[in-house]
Amino acid sequence: VNNPEDSVWVVSTEWVGRAPEPPEYGAVLMVSVRNNANPSMRGIVLEVELPEGFLDSNTNTSRTNTPASSVNIVREAQRVFAELGGQPAPLQVVQALLSQITTQAAPSGTFTYGDVMYFYLKLNIVTEKRGVFTFKGYLNFIDHWNNVRRVPVSFNVTLLGSTKLVLVEAPVSLRVERGVSTLGVGLVNTGSAPLYNVYAYLVPYSAMLLPQDAVKYIDALPPGELVHVNYILVYN
Repeated sequence: VNNPEDSVWVVSTEWVGRAPEPPEYGAVLMVSVRNNANPSMRGIVLEVELPEGFLDSNTNTSRTNTPASSVNIVREAQRVFAELGGQPAPLQVVQALLSQITTQAAPSGTFTYGDVMYFYLKLNIVTEKRGVFTFKGYLNFIDHWNNVRRVPVSFNVTLLGSTKLVLVEAPVSLRVERGVSTLGVGLVNTGSAPLYNVYAYLVPYSAMLLPQDAVKYIDALPPGELVHVNYILVYN
């Protein structure tokens, strides 16, 4: 006897556009699911009980019902990227695709063996926690016998936060002694996630003072912490 839970498989989950930085409203999560064993699936809706700290953007509740789509918006963005000759896909195009998918009234199409369907969960993230969260729910669909089926599903979602801006703190004046000066620069990661393998490159406004080593390597910039970097400047 086949286990109904094995008839579908959650392939992956990923945030669309960028990783959200809580608290954030309207973040879009794409869930990819493959049909493993059903000859036909139609009218597919993903019912999810959201973990604490996550709410459905449309209803502001902890339950979400999301229709299936055959469109992979990440792949569509890559297609636009290629068509524009390697230029970034316009934000308006991505937003238009998201709007079309997340507002569709009904699940699209019929899915057969091996087909991958996509669900776009529009979420309000109000938790202060970071890490991996487990989402549980059901895949509700009509099978080839016209029976309504609800198959349990669960998947993990990673929430690490993001970094939008690095604040640079520097003195307004320098003291030069014997043709040498030390410039101390402070870097503050204003986001909610750490930055790794950071290179800080100093570009002088003029050739009067030149850095001996213009590039500094920093292992990590933790969120909210001030990290100091020193440059030796030589009077030209």
